[in-house]
Amino acid sequence: MQTDFHKFRDWRYIEEVHWEWFTNGGLNTYRSYFEKSDEDIVRHLKLFFNKLKYYHLENNKLFVHAGFDVREGFEATLQNNLDSILWERHLYMSAISHHSDGKGEKFGGFDKIYIGHTPTTYYDTLAPRYRCNVINLDQGCKIDGTLTVWVDETDECYTYRNAKEQLPS
Repeated sequence: MQTDFHKFRDWRYIEEVHWEWFTNGGLNTYRSYFEKSDEDIVRHLKLFFNKLKYYHLENNKLFVHAGFDVREGFEATLQNNLDSILWERHLYMSAISHHSDGKGEKFGGFDKIYIGHTPTTYYDTLAPRYRCNVINLDQGCKIDGTLTVWVDETDECYTYRNAKEQLPS
């Protein structure tokens, strides 16, 4: 809706060009916005995106949706390609390839980096993966309802299967 708002009301265009978003939950979002006036949609989007946090940093721990460009580093990624924080998968793939004895190298100088965006089911596991200093907590909730909660202080995790049915929305 940020880049193609001028074609927002063209259902076929949105479905074709943004099919991945459309088939991964975007259809419901699209339908809910479609009923609104253009003015209401623009106002809501401005309010939403102005409040959106791309990352959270606390006690040398980074919480980010997808990752950052490991070649550039976190700060350079913020400056040069902010969207990659939402879409970049190379941080996780680099952590997997550098992981050897349980620790491996630390990316970005952070003690821990918590990510999602890349379901661990892509790597044949339903469990969180802790590689180097990267912890992937995406177990495919949008796919099959598996949701994980991680306790940072103890590195314990609790996984709920079919969380869509078990947890209140």
